[in-house]
Amino acid sequence: MGLSGSKTTTTSQQTTKPVYEQQILGANSGLQGAFDRNQGNIDNIQAQLSGLMPTALQNYTNNPTLGAAQGYVQRTLGSEYSPNGLLDNVLKYSNADVANGTNAALGTRGLAGGSVAAKIISGQLAKNDAGLRYQDYNNFQNRQAQAAGMAPSLSAAQNGNLAAVLGLSDRAANLSTDNATKRAIATGGLLGQYTNTNGKSVHEQSGGLGQILGSALGLGSLLFGGGGLGSVFGKSGGGGGAFFDPNYTYGGG
Repeated sequence: MGLSGSKTTTTSQQTTKPVYEQQILGANSGLQGAFDRNQGNIDNIQAQLSGLMPTALQNYTNNPTLGAAQGYVQRTLGSEYSPNGLLDNVLKYSNADVANGTNAALGTRGLAGGSVAAKIISGQLAKNDAGLRYQDYNNFQNRQAQAAGMAPSLSAAQNGNLAAVLGLSDRAANLSTDNATKRAIATGGLLGQYTNTNGKSVHEQSGGLGQILGSALGLGSLLFGGGGLGSVFGKSGGGGGAFFDPNYTYGGG
């Protein structure tokens, strides 16, 4: 005959609610209402942003102003020096002014009309010519330096247009999702104070051999006196005990 025990398992689930439950639930209802009322605005803004995309892409791929500026910079940096087309006219009028001024100065000294005067006038004209041509070449160099300084800003403007296109497309694509995410975060912050607690307890009973023998000993002492286990099953060397001696008297009598 086998000996078996018993085991009892109890499972419980408990929901812990915050102290200000009604206020929290009311705030959550208000939050949901605000979200619902704003959804129409979100849809309109998203539609408007999407409508701007073609123009933004066009400005990025074909911006006339930016293209003209880039063309000017490229031409200026890539060209060799050539005199200004109006330089000869400038020299003509400037040299006439120099000659007249020099003659007038020489006349006050009694040197007008001589070979010395001609030499002086020729030198002044050459000096004026060289100065104007150097100024024209220097202007060209300055224009190239300015174009080189403009190149990084034009490149940044092109990249800025790309960043604007990407930013616009991102907002147009994700505006509704971002709004819903914010709603979920707000709801989680309000309702996160609700917690569920799961518990499990186990109660085990087992009718083991030691427990049965101990109970038998106590029962033998109670029914058969102080003989204990010997009174129940018999002692070695004599007496059959209560279970084996039909003449056994309870209580040792």
